[in-house]
Amino acid sequence: MRKEMFNHEINILRDTYRRLLRRNAKTNLIKLTKKTHPADLGTVFRYFSDEEQLSIFSLMGESQHTAEFLSELDDALVNDLLNNESLERIAAIIEKAPTNDQSDILNALEDERAQSVIELLNAEEQEEIAEIMGYPDDSAGALMNTEVFTLHEEITAGDAIKTLQDQEGAEMVFYLYITDDDDRLVGVISLRTLTTTPSSTTLKDIMIKNVHSIRPETDQEDVARIVAQYNFLAVPVLDPESHLLGIVTVDDVVDVIREEADDTVLNMAGLNKDDDIFAPIIQSTKRRSLWLGANLITAILAAAAIGTSIPSV
Repeated sequence: MRKEMFNHEINILRDTYRRLLRRNAKTNLIKLTKKTHPADLGTVFRYFSDEEQLSIFSLMGESQHTAEFLSELDDALVNDLLNNESLERIAAIIEKAPTNDQSDILNALEDERAQSVIELLNAEEQEEIAEIMGYPDDSAGALMNTEVFTLHEEITAGDAIKTLQDQEGAEMVFYLYITDDDDRLVGVISLRTLTTTPSSTTLKDIMIKNVHSIRPETDQEDVARIVAQYNFLAVPVLDPESHLLGIVTVDDVVDVIREEADDTVLNMAGLNKDDDIFAPIIQSTKRRSLWLGANLITAILAAAAIGTSIPSV
């Protein structure tokens, strides 16, 4: 029932977009896009023609909403959308995205074009992106967000709450990470614990010291297993000296699980994630000929075995 409701909502959204596109109602299209969740927008976008996609994307601002929307799309579609965009517009969108989404978008572009975009960013952003993109694609380092909010172990709960109120751009503050004088991770506190603790209590007296963490080279599948096993909302990523490099949040882990499931389904059909499933039948058949041939032989052998096992009447 829920799936049918979702499909119905997506169909309504698709039809609304197409009706507005036919009327060239740019103001209404902009309003609708701003109100649509990036994940829903990414889903409905796949129903549009190339011309419709480019028309809608041209109306989207250089905002975090647009960056999140791009991170919901396949690399091929991101490349198609950004291929004819100015480097300045791409850089303006990249600036609004978390570091892990920045690397995802840039990886979808051709190397030379991606490098040209990076050069338009400030030195700090260039350094952060270079660090993220330096990790293997299937590692925690490539998945982590480096914009992490930390607190020193010696401050009080009251001061921590005041500091937290000024951190509008902090990534996911359900967990608060506590560091020492050497910026090493020494503990973690839940937001609930912080808000129910007397304001004069120092963080080191209420923090959990045994923190589950991962290394940047940890495989993404292992990260997903850890998150699922312990029901974490986020996992800190540490270097060998226990310095906090970033965090991997549960929403990014869900994306990993979904991608692994998609790859499994494609492999069952003799495809991989880089193949175009909508390619012409002749091209698709040539690419899958080995897989199709193996399945045909297996089917013939199975039929022969069944035929010989059935007694004659």
